[in-house]
Amino acid sequence: MKVLEKITGLTAASILIVMGSSAGYAQGSLSELLNAVENDRVAESEEYQQRLQEFEQNAARQTEILELPRAESLSKKLCKFSSATSLKLTR
Repeated sequence: MKVLEKITGLTAASILIVMGSSAGYAQGSLSELLNAVENDRVAESEEYQQRLQEFEQNAARQTEILELPRAESLSKKLCKFSSATSLKLTR
């Protein structure tokens, strides 16, 4: 009987030690996980800001490209108009 009590006591003590150490490990792991998540969030935020800036620059460049043919067309029309007007004035 005494042997059974000793074995039961040792088993219970072992379980408590394992539970205590795993709880400490879990806390360390959760804290490390939280730090990793926060670091990833900062990195993703910086990446988002960079992408947003690139998008805005590309949008401005595309607008300039789209306006270029309009400006050239307007310039040609003005040249034709001024040529026609000068012809009428010289006649």
